[in-house]
Amino acid sequence: MAQLRNSIGNAAVSLTPAFRPVSLVGDGHEPFQRLILTVMSLHSYSRCWLHLIWGTLHRERILQREAAAGVSRYLSEYSQTKGLYMKANHVNADHVHTLIDLPTGLSIEAAVQLLKGSSSHWINANDIAPGKFA
Repeated sequence: MAQLRNSIGNAAVSLTPAFRPVSLVGDGHEPFQRLILTVMSLHSYSRCWLHLIWGTLHRERILQREAAAGVSRYLSEYSQTKGLYMKANHVNADHVHTLIDLPTGLSIEAAVQLLKGSSSHWINANDIAPGKFA
C-alpha cells in the first residue's frame, strides 16, 4: 500500500482514528455465536464552534457601555463554570455575540438556553437595564 505524502514530502498524518476490525469466534456450534467488534482509538477529538447572536426585546438599545462590559464579564465567567469554552463575546446596546466551543455532552439548544437565560436573569437581578429584561 502506498504511503500518502504531503506537499513537502513528509508522510501525511491523519487526525481520523484508525479502525481495526476484530473478530471473536466461538466454537462454531451456535449459528449466531460469531461476534464482530470494532476497535476505535481511545482518544477522540471533537470541535464544534458556534457563533450565537441574540437580541434585546424589540431590539431596544438598552445596554449602555458600562452595562455591556458587565454582561460581557458575566458571560465569560458563567461559561467557564458550565464547562463552555467561550473564545469571544461582544455585547452591543441591542444584541450579543458569542463564539463558543460546544462540548460533546451539551446540545445547541441547552447551550443557548444556559447563556441567554442566565444573562437575562443576571441583568434583572442586578438592575443593569431599565425595566424587565427578557
